[in-house]
Amino acid sequence: MRKIFVSLLVLVMLTVNAHAEDSYDPQHTMLALNMAVVSVHRILSAQDRIILDAEYQNIINNLSIGNIRSDPEITGLYRKLLDSAQGKKLRQEEAAELRRQYDNQSSSRIKSALSEMAENSRKMLTGETGISSFFTGLGRLAGACMASYFKHQSANSDINLGAELYRLKAEDMADFNDLQKQLLSSSWELLNKYHLPDEYRLVQRALDDFYRAVEEPDTASRRLRMLKALEDDFRVYPPYWYYRAKTAQEVGDIDETEKSFARFNEAWRPVLRKDPYMLEAVKYRINTMLADGIPDDARTRDEILALAGTMRDNTLREDWENNLYAAALYYTLGDKESAMKCAEVNLDFGYESELTSAMISQMRAGVAFPMLPEDTLRAVKLNAFTAGMTSQDREAAFIVADFFDGRDGASERLAGNDNPLAVHARRIDAYMRADGSAFGDILGLAEIPGDFAGAYSGALEMVQDYADRENVRAEIYLADMYNYGLGTDKDSQSAMKYYRLAGVNGDIYSQFMYVNLALMSRDYGAESQSPEALYSSAMRHYNRKDYAKAAEIFTLAAEEGHPQSQYMIGRMYEHGQGVSKNIDTAREWYTKAADNGESRAKKAMNRLSGKKSWWPF
Repeated sequence: MRKIFVSLLVLVMLTVNAHAEDSYDPQHTMLALNMAVVSVHRILSAQDRIILDAEYQNIINNLSIGNIRSDPEITGLYRKLLDSAQGKKLRQEEAAELRRQYDNQSSSRIKSALSEMAENSRKMLTGETGISSFFTGLGRLAGACMASYFKHQSANSDINLGAELYRLKAEDMADFNDLQKQLLSSSWELLNKYHLPDEYRLVQRALDDFYRAVEEPDTASRRLRMLKALEDDFRVYPPYWYYRAKTAQEVGDIDETEKSFARFNEAWRPVLRKDPYMLEAVKYRINTMLADGIPDDARTRDEILALAGTMRDNTLREDWENNLYAAALYYTLGDKESAMKCAEVNLDFGYESELTSAMISQMRAGVAFPMLPEDTLRAVKLNAFTAGMTSQDREAAFIVADFFDGRDGASERLAGNDNPLAVHARRIDAYMRADGSAFGDILGLAEIPGDFAGAYSGALEMVQDYADRENVRAEIYLADMYNYGLGTDKDSQSAMKYYRLAGVNGDIYSQFMYVNLALMSRDYGAESQSPEALYSSAMRHYNRKDYAKAAEIFTLAAEEGHPQSQYMIGRMYEHGQGVSKNIDTAREWYTKAADNGESRAKKAMNRLSGKKSWWPF
């Protein structure tokens, strides 16, 4: 009986092993071998230690060993290849000098891309383009941030390191010639072993034509024709489809670009730990999805974030350009933590501190688009805030913004403008210039002449933005708006909030106004307001995207039986706005709102019918 059991156990183990053998994809091995063949071919063609170093760092010494079977046909050859390249690659000081020169060129490219983004943003100010122009610029930035493997292909002719010093010696070339013969011979053995068709084998003649096509200096159209002619020789080699896609993109053939990147994905196998080809392919996909701005639906956004993760997984630590681009991308998508991590890699390891430090500083300050120059960012924000205003109101709003920022000449410009927005700021300016000792003028705000409702309502979002960044002048201005109902409903609670904030910073007028309002209302909290007033207050916070505060106030009103507030807090639980996403809680509030006659709640309940808690909407 024991012998039977042992025999059965052996049979099971053999079956399991056989299944494991059958489940292995031999294309991993063939692609690893072909990568080595191409690397050696490039080294022999260039006869250059710079090319050798790039192939060593990005291909030869970058294999994902865990994804490739240990075939003797390839293991020994890769060991020889590593040994040969190790002794001939750049020394540490040579590599540092090479990196310095590449980085100088990279910085110039990136600054040029940033200048284009700034120009697009200025066009947004005049209405020539929309917000999509920023994302077009982001795509240009992605193109400027090349993976380190591709830098030498575009910049090598401009690198000055001494031609003779970096040429491979004759005996070195002989070693690589022998290796190439062995690699090509191994291709036959692996094809027979895995019963693969001959198209998986790369040959010398085809490789010569391939790099003639890739390096074709004439036109992109001719390069694309040459690459298409080589399809039969390279259809299973992913880098071929990458170069074909990039060339089609350069030509402007979108269909060919999409098709070629799709074929790249089909042929790709994870044989490199950090794959520069996958990195660039993913960047293309991301920029295509962001061409018209940040998508509204959560699933598309999650897909972009997943692609950003793939991009990050395939970025070398020293590839500071793509670390910078990844940081900008994550930040734009709202993932500030990942953005900071990507940028901090550059600082921690000493890569490009100037651009990175500026970007980190802007991200910490909450700047909307941290890759743009500060003045451009400010102009873009002001343009967005004042988009619906008349030209006179808009001019006054920009002067008020200069006053908030303490810019030179702001006081003089305020003095020469009689728009209500400027008059208000002028009174605050005069009071502050008098060291806060005479604020009687400000108390006449309720009697500001003219039709000021439209001007103030248009400026509310801008003033709110400044006040929320702890700008004392804006805090006083906004508190006045809420206190006197300038362009918004009178709201003593919001007025008290901003008077208190300015008062904490030592402003005497704000301290006086806070105490005065508190004594008049005897109301220090939202709890004592009517449900309708709470709802109005909550909607203001909601429209300003202060979701946490909005949820807090909606809940107070909802618990008083206010149907619109019950609907809104249900919606916030459904979408996870200011509260943890909870479909069951959302359904409970929708039910209460529907029972109280809120028609939107009934539609929401129908929409939630059968919806699972993991659903992203």
